Amino acid sequence: MRKREKEKILSLLGSMEEAHAAILRFLTEKKAEEAIALLSLCKEGMEKCGNEVEVQEERGEDYNPLFFSYLETLFHCYEATQAEQWNQAKSILENGVELYHKILQTIEDLEEQVLMLFLPYKASMWDSMESVYLAAKKDPSCIPLVMPISYLQRSNEKEELFNERESFPEDIPLIGEDFSLEEQNRTVFLSIIPMMIKTM
Repeated sequence: MRKREKEKILSLLGSMEEAHAAILRFLTEKKAEEAIALLSLCKEGMEKCGNEVEVQEERGEDYNPLFFSYLETLFHCYEATQAEQWNQAKSILENGVELYHKILQTIEDLEEQVLMLFLPYKASMWDSMESVYLAAKKDPSCIPLVMPISYLQRSNEKEELFNERESFPEDIPLIGEDFSLEEQNRTVFLSIIPMMIKTM
C-alpha cells in the first residue's frame, strides 16, 4: 500500500474511534437519532477504507471479510437502536469496535509500497531498463509502471513528434501520457526522467 494512502486510511480510522465512543454515549442516553447518524458516518467511512485497500487483493491479500463483518455489525446495531433495544445495541457496537481494532491493526501492519515510474522514449533502448523493471515487479514493496513518452525528431528544419509505445514488448503493461502523478497522490520514485528529447 502506498504511504500516502495508508496515512489517509489511518487518519480516517482514527476519527471513527471517537465516533464509536460518541455512539456508545448516545445509546446510554437513549438518543437514537444521534446514534443512528453517527452509525451512518461510520458505515460511509469504513466503505471508503475498504475501497482504498482493494488494490491489495491484486497481490493475493483478502481483507473483504473483515470490512464486511464490521459493516454487518453496524447494520445490526442500527436495527437494535431503531427498535430501542439499548443494551443489545451497545453489545453489538462493542463487537463492532473489536472488529474495528482488527482492521486498524491490519492496516498498520501493511507494508508500504513505492510507485516506480519508468519513462523510456526509444523502444530499442528499453532493454537498458527492463532488468530493473522486472526486479521491481517481483518486489512486493514496489509498484512499477511504464509510460513510453513522446519525443521530437528534427530533420531538414522540420520537427516531428514520435511515440514508440506500439514497439514495446507486448508483455509489458503500459500507461498513457495522460497519467497524472498529482491525481494519484502517491509516493513516487522517478526512474530516468527524459521528458522531451530532440534528436538531430
